Amino acid sequence: MHEWDDELVVYDDLDGHTHHLAPLAGKVLLALLECRGGLSDAMLIERVGQLLAIDDAQVLAPAVEEALDELGRLALIAPAAA
Repeated sequence: MHEWDDELVVYDDLDGHTHHLAPLAGKVLLALLECRGGLSDAMLIERVGQLLAIDDAQVLAPAVEEALDELGRLALIAPAAA
């Protein structure tokens, strides 16, 4: 993983693909990696908001959800067992 300004490039060792993530998706991935023990939705939104300097959780929540979907489609994240 390499980060330049707001851009994040991730190499997936499992499938050999390199992914260039949009700024929001990159911050979501970084927030998840910071807290490997797991985060609630509210905690994730708050942390991503801190990383992006955005205070409005209502505006940020749908974008974070979309970023989670993208990261899941790319197989960079998977849901944790409850």
